[in-house]
Amino acid sequence: MTISHLPFQNLAFRTKLAGAVSLVIGGLALGAFLYFPAQSNRRATDALMDKGLAIANMTAFAVAPALYFEDSLAAHELLIGVDQFPDVLEVGVVARSGAVVASHRPVASPARFSPADRPENGDARRISVPVEFAGQNVGTVHLTLSLAQLSTHLSRTRATMGIVCGILFLAGVIAVFVISTWFTRPLRDFVEVTRDIGRGDLSRRATVASGDEIGRLAAAFNGMVAGLEAARSELSQVNRQLEERVRDRTRELQLEVGERRRAEESLEQQRSFLRQIIDTDPSLICVLDDQARFALANKATAQFLGTTVEDLMGLSAERTVKLLSAGEDLVGRAAFLPEVEVTDTHGQQLWMQVMSCPLTGEDGPARQTLIVATDITARKAAESALRNSEIQLRQTHKLEAVGRLAAGIAHEINTPVQFVSDSVNFTREAVADVFRVIGLLNDVARGAVEGRPLPDEAREALSEQERADLPYLTENIPAALSSAMEGLGRIATIVGTMKEFAHPDHRDMIPVDINRAIQSTLTIARNEYKYVADVATDFGDVPLVTCFGGEVNQAILNIVVNAAHAIGAAVKGTDNRGMIRVRTRRDDTDAVIEIQDSGTGIPESVQSRIFDPFFTTKDVGQGTGQGLYLARSIIVDKHKGSIDFVTEEGKGTTFILRLPIEGPKPVAAETVA
Repeated sequence: MTISHLPFQNLAFRTKLAGAVSLVIGGLALGAFLYFPAQSNRRATDALMDKGLAIANMTAFAVAPALYFEDSLAAHELLIGVDQFPDVLEVGVVARSGAVVASHRPVASPARFSPADRPENGDARRISVPVEFAGQNVGTVHLTLSLAQLSTHLSRTRATMGIVCGILFLAGVIAVFVISTWFTRPLRDFVEVTRDIGRGDLSRRATVASGDEIGRLAAAFNGMVAGLEAARSELSQVNRQLEERVRDRTRELQLEVGERRRAEESLEQQRSFLRQIIDTDPSLICVLDDQARFALANKATAQFLGTTVEDLMGLSAERTVKLLSAGEDLVGRAAFLPEVEVTDTHGQQLWMQVMSCPLTGEDGPARQTLIVATDITARKAAESALRNSEIQLRQTHKLEAVGRLAAGIAHEINTPVQFVSDSVNFTREAVADVFRVIGLLNDVARGAVEGRPLPDEAREALSEQERADLPYLTENIPAALSSAMEGLGRIATIVGTMKEFAHPDHRDMIPVDINRAIQSTLTIARNEYKYVADVATDFGDVPLVTCFGGEVNQAILNIVVNAAHAIGAAVKGTDNRGMIRVRTRRDDTDAVIEIQDSGTGIPESVQSRIFDPFFTTKDVGQGTGQGLYLARSIIVDKHKGSIDFVTEEGKGTTFILRLPIEGPKPVAAETVA
């Protein structure tokens, strides 16, 4: 059955509205009748169960001693106290073994209590609570509650809700009929006005009696009728508007012609302005066509070539390009030459930075090439001066480090010197005793050869031999000489290491044994860390690295000294010792050096600044802020390597140095794709 054939389709709108709202009110009343009594019953049931649980817990606490000592009489007397709760049907106490110790029914009943019975029906509920005493589970309390009063309460609530819902439903139906009658009256008036307008009477307007939806509908309808009337007058204005547009378009064309003329003048001014800009630029700027001829050039280019801009136009630029590009062809391709040495027309040697860039036209491939050559002679001189200053700074820092380490090195040398001195003194005294015994034995031997016995001299020789303890001297003189040689070897090692560290670098990079260099640096820096940390090395199979060995040693020394200071700050005031671990390995074309310490770590707030010059977190007089800056300058700027770090506050820091094994690659001309 379709909507058009439904039996209520032709009913009045007021009737349909009243019927629909009545159904809604009836549904809400029925829902309230079912929902609120159920909610009230549920809350009452929950409250009763909470009350029963409290009674069961209280009973379990009271009978716990009696149940623990198996006193059924005392337990029964305690259960009588539940008589004051009218909702309790029965209560029983069951021992851990399952035997019923005591039970009580406030209402007399011939049935015996059984823990196996579970009266989970509509009239009663059972609650079971474990009984604990002295930390042990000694039994269970079973409490049965009556729900009879809840059933009575539910019946009364439903009756009350039924009466209230019925009254509300009747009141709602009456209100709906009254409201629908008031609501549909404007609609009937609106229908009559619509019929009159349909007959052609555009003067009729609907009555706007209110500001609700019907009122707004009437107002919109009136606006639509007014629009129909306005459309008639608009049609008569179309011709006048078309004529006005033609006149306006004519004026616009006249304005466009004037604007085009002014644009051409502005373009000429811009060309003149750009010409002034490139002529005032000291760089050599020129544009070449696809035949390598000058299409544009600034005054600096003309002066460099010893001619004028006008004379350059159309001339071949092949000789100039080869001069500026060290023989490379720059026409039609993008390239960047960072440094090119050239000679100008006056014979002066200059350094140029040259860049070429194809100029792509709107109609396809590039037909012209822009070439810009910048004089960097002054910059090269400044860079050379800066490099010399950096070299002096590094050498000064190295000498400062040597001076700072001198006291520690002197102390390192003093220990083996004292060892050698003690061994030599012992040997000198022992040799004197041996020579005295040998002299006495010579006298005795000479007397025996001459045939004259010398018993007194023989006894003196034996006494002197016993006093000198020749077996002891025979055993310890070689050991003393070995100890002296070991001390001298230690001194030679320290002096050699110091000489190797302080020796100036070669002019060019040479292959260096990085593992040996690091070991020498650790020897030099031993006095910096020996009181606060131990050093562990793990040298990998690293080939010779092409570098400035002395400067790399300086960078490693700076990081090791920083590590020692960080560990010193971490263990200050304790008997603990830190650890410095130095590892080397090869990673493809790089030699990797890792220096790990167990110091204080680097705070996150300063991690981005640790390589800045003169930045330090140490106390005044302890650090200059140059150590890590010079280390980065040596590793990154001079050797084209890298230096990174991983740190955690309170745990320590690991610096990771990478050096190209074959040395830094030479700078070559770059071709831009």
